[in-house]
Amino acid sequence: MKTKNILLIIAIVAIFISSCSQKTNNSTSNNTKETQSEEYFIVDEVLEKSESLVGKTIYVKGIVDHVCKHGGKRFKILSQEGNNEFKISLGEEFDPAEETIVGQVAYVTGKLIAQEMNAEMVKAWGKKIRENHKGEEETDHFKEEIKFVQTIHEQIISGEIPCYITYYIEADSYSVK
Repeated sequence: MKTKNILLIIAIVAIFISSCSQKTNNSTSNNTKETQSEEYFIVDEVLEKSESLVGKTIYVKGIVDHVCKHGGKRFKILSQEGNNEFKISLGEEFDPAEETIVGQVAYVTGKLIAQEMNAEMVKAWGKKIRENHKGEEETDHFKEEIKFVQTIHEQIISGEIPCYITYYIEADSYSVK
């Protein structure tokens, strides 16, 4: 009887450990069924249909171009041609993304979010970039980000555009291949 109880406890512990390790793996690797059965948009398609997709769960794939060095909770994916990008935001339930995923194809499932920014918000965005990238001011990445934000700010101030709308995905899951 004691042997049966011990075996039962070992089996329960093994199942628990197995399920915990699967949950950890899901934060960086989607289950394969979802990857195979869902149709993934490419970045350009999501941008074309963005207004109708806001607030909905979507599936998108793209080449990982950049992983945020400050926590690994964000990364960018590119279109096939590399001329359009999409930011992916990872929640607290995810382990930080590793820089080793750069160059790989990411398959992301998540909610499309639209963020509308006025001139003041864009200015604060630039300030946050400066704070987050302190000591990196001479890097190409920093210079490109700041130039982009400054251009948007100037366009809003001049009346060329009323505001800046950016889209990103709050990830529910992702995998890279």
